[in-house]
Amino acid sequence: MTVALIVLFSASASLPVAGLVRLYRAARAASIERQAEVDRRGSVEATFGDFDAFVASWSAELLTEDRKARLVDLLLIGGGLICGASASIWDVLV
Repeated sequence: MTVALIVLFSASASLPVAGLVRLYRAARAASIERQAEVDRRGSVEATFGDFDAFVASWSAELLTEDRKARLVDLLLIGGGLICGASASIWDVLV
């Protein structure tokens, strides 16, 4: 029983960190990509090509892939919170 509590508390500490790290890495990669585009072009002003790329990024495959990745991140964070809450309640009741 003590081992299960240790596992739950460990999961409650590590799962949210893993989810937040994944969110940070995705945001950082997107930021680096945008900065590379600005450096290549030499300007931050939008062009018609930027608008076309923006509209093309709404394709079903890209949106579905991004949603699945963000859903996994949120499930990691939520799973950690649930593990922490259940471990705390179990520790109080037992």
